[in-house]
Amino acid sequence: MSSAQSPAREVAGVEILSKAMALCFALESSGELSAQQLADHVGEPASSTFRLLGQLTRLGWIERGVTRGTYRLGLMFLTIGGQVEDRIDLREAAKPPLEVLSRSTGVASFLSVRRGGGAVCIERFEAPDVRSHATRIGDSLPLHTGAASLAILAFLPPSESAAYLSLIGHELDDAEVRRVREDLAETRTRGFSLSDGRITAGMAGVGAPIYNHRGELEGAISVSGLREPVLSDLARTGALVRASARETSARLGAEVDA
Repeated sequence: MSSAQSPAREVAGVEILSKAMALCFALESSGELSAQQLADHVGEPASSTFRLLGQLTRLGWIERGVTRGTYRLGLMFLTIGGQVEDRIDLREAAKPPLEVLSRSTGVASFLSVRRGGGAVCIERFEAPDVRSHATRIGDSLPLHTGAASLAILAFLPPSESAAYLSLIGHELDDAEVRRVREDLAETRTRGFSLSDGRITAGMAGVGAPIYNHRGELEGAISVSGLREPVLSDLARTGALVRASARETSARLGAEVDA
């Protein structure tokens, strides 16, 4: 292939992609349309539009509509759109409760989600007049370490938590695994997790699970700071964290107890 041909092919590829996206945008805005309606909408010949629709159908971008001869967006777009929507909704839903939680507890608050065998912080709020360098956005901890991680692990479906415990059983000694199991049992009983000096000496954290509109575990809300403000009244801190988690869950459409 000559160097002169390559840019031309790249331009042709971009043009095809642009036409494909034009068809998808048309279906997104108008719902089900026929091949002729789509051709008129994007200003392309009916024959080339029909061929492109066939290719997009095979890729899963587009599927046949309910009405004979029509097309609509494929499940792939619905799946991707739902994932993006959930992610955006989660952070937006958590921000007001997180901000209130930091003011109420006097320590930093965090939003974390599961990523494989760890929990990743995706949002945080500092308490007024307090700056903490613990757990920055993007930081990750194993699911058996830290308040947010324990809150997620404790409320995972039993089969998933059991699989994780089996995995770490090859890395930790029996006493450490037993301690994790005890932490999880206490977390389920209290409704919130507690991490006291497990990551940094003199620091403590409390976490609670959050759920989405499908009732699925979405992540965890947590606070972390010096032991005194977190643990001086653990019942109050736990209640505040749980309330923040419930509010976030409610904002995501989950059914929560009053």
